[in-house]
Amino acid sequence: MIWNNLSFATDYFCVIEYRDLHKKIEALSAYKTQEGKSYMQPEFIKSMALVRGTQINAEYAEAFEVIRWIDNL
Repeated sequence: MIWNNLSFATDYFCVIEYRDLHKKIEALSAYKTQEGKSYMQPEFIKSMALVRGTQINAEYAEAFEVIRWIDNL
């Protein structure tokens, strides 16, 4: 997240739908100690999903930095 990273490599993207974004915003609201922080505002969270989506030609997306990928296939 924005508040604890000096850099962030967007190595992996996951397309999400509006309902997923809404559930994320709802779940993050449970972190009462983070209330009032600019990065916890629903519009900010939505804007990040829009930016990540734009980066991969989707409506909404989540981006992750891959540290270790373990595949059990």
